[in-house]
Amino acid sequence: DQITPLSVQMIFSDMGKQGLSRGRMKTVKGAMNVVFDWGVLNRVIPPSIMSPARGAKLPKKESKTQPILSRVEIHFLLKKARELNHEYYPVWAVAFETGCRSGELWALRWDDVDFERRFISITKSFNSRFKVIKSTKTGEPRKVPISPGLGAFLKELKLKTATTGYVLPRLISWRRGEAAAILREFCKLIGITEIPLHGTRACFAVHCLEAGNDYATTMKLGGWHEVKSFQHYVRLAGVDVK
Repeated sequence: DQITPLSVQMIFSDMGKQGLSRGRMKTVKGAMNVVFDWGVLNRVIPPSIMSPARGAKLPKKESKTQPILSRVEIHFLLKKARELNHEYYPVWAVAFETGCRSGELWALRWDDVDFERRFISITKSFNSRFKVIKSTKTGEPRKVPISPGLGAFLKELKLKTATTGYVLPRLISWRRGEAAAILREFCKLIGITEIPLHGTRACFAVHCLEAGNDYATTMKLGGWHEVKSFQHYVRLAGVDVK
């Protein structure tokens, strides 16, 4: 009970001075809440004592415009990657077409691809921290339709990776968490807007919305559950204004 919200607020202030991100502060706040909840549940501390982190506020998040590749830039990026036989070309191609998260792409197996019904089942994800296959981020599976272009590409790709059981190549740098930096570097090299691998999801969402898909459909395709967080992509697309 001697730790007050003001104490936690001072910790966040010190973290800010050290140059630590808001995300790190959010992690610390969440950890403190979990510790206090555990203490109450196990009767180590009385239920009248709440986590002081609950009363502490994080600094306001700075509003930044997320970079989005235009359709022309996406086509140019994939064209160049294919011409140069870049090892990440299959990863980027499938990412732009499906809107999958990096971990979902890594865990994607050929068993998940139904060419007859033209669907990809997204049922699992790779946890890069613990190096294990787990459920998707939301804990729920979803299906992504296979467009004619994606279908042709996947059939071509299967000839190369079928023996591994996985759709995409097992790249060591990807497993080490370097995929974001590699895509940024390639974008810089060919002279287009720089985005990380996760940025392909934003591109997917924006272009789906611009193509006329409604919010619910786009959210279902990409595995977004919270409307509040999805509004970020709506603003990027500008469809609400249009």
